Amino acid sequence: MDAPLYGKDGLPMFVKAGAIIPMMPEMSYIYEKAPDPITLDVYPDADGPSSYVMYDCETVGSAIKETKFKCAEDKTKIDISISASDAAYELWVHYDKAASSMTVDSRELPGVKDKSGYDAAEEGWYYGQGCFYGSDNIKTVNIKIPKSQTPSYRGSSRSQLVRITK
Repeated sequence: MDAPLYGKDGLPMFVKAGAIIPMMPEMSYIYEKAPDPITLDVYPDADGPSSYVMYDCETVGSAIKETKFKCAEDKTKIDISISASDAAYELWVHYDKAASSMTVDSRELPGVKDKSGYDAAEEGWYYGQGCFYGSDNIKTVNIKIPKSQTPSYRGSSRSQLVRITK
């Protein structure tokens, strides 16, 4: 693999198709602050669905919580489901084209025109460069889903479905 070993586009990263990688905000030590938002780095696989279970606890010795993530892609859409959770999420979905629409639990999510608008937004989606580890070359579908107490969001005991329409 020919790749530069410096700068934003440095070391190559090899990821299995279908991977769903949860990441917490940068911290100096574990439990320094609440893991909010949790970023999901999603690599959809057109050859079949994928899933991942995240195990987490609030402090050492507290109860372990499970959050399940699933991703399925077909010719018209990418569906990502997140089991009941009280966290806010940001998704980086690796797809090489802009989406035509984005819904969260059948509710249209507002599109944002540029990265600065996306950074300032509480919720919404953006397709472009600069979100995936600050790279100016890698474009991803970026989605912000805030915490909420409404039944169609976090306060419910059911899964949440994010649908990217191609």
